[in-house]
Amino acid sequence: MASLTILNATGPLPLKATFPAPTDGPVSFAVSGSASSTTAGQSVGVTVMFDKEVIGTCSVFCNTAGSHQTLIPALLAATIPGSGTHAIALVPATASTQSDANDFYQVTLLY
Repeated sequence: MASLTILNATGPLPLKATFPAPTDGPVSFAVSGSASSTTAGQSVGVTVMFDKEVIGTCSVFCNTAGSHQTLIPALLAATIPGSGTHAIALVPATASTQSDANDFYQVTLLY
């Protein structure tokens, strides 16, 4: 299995990247990151969009306000419809999701 790192960046969200399709057909995106909430007891996360379509989320529950938490990594399935340039975007999954330069994100394409 081959891999291609598409995004390796710090926040804040939203983050976007484009990449040339190395293949067409079924693929997986490995997504990880971190986020925080200004209010305790909130769910935070990122919604992952591939070519403007939601393919999944990474999330976690924040018990403490202002503490950056590791999002549960996700392996998300998608289909690359052909050659050309494609886009991946990470956007806040909830209104409570806070992201800044202390949050790190990575998206790797597995094909």
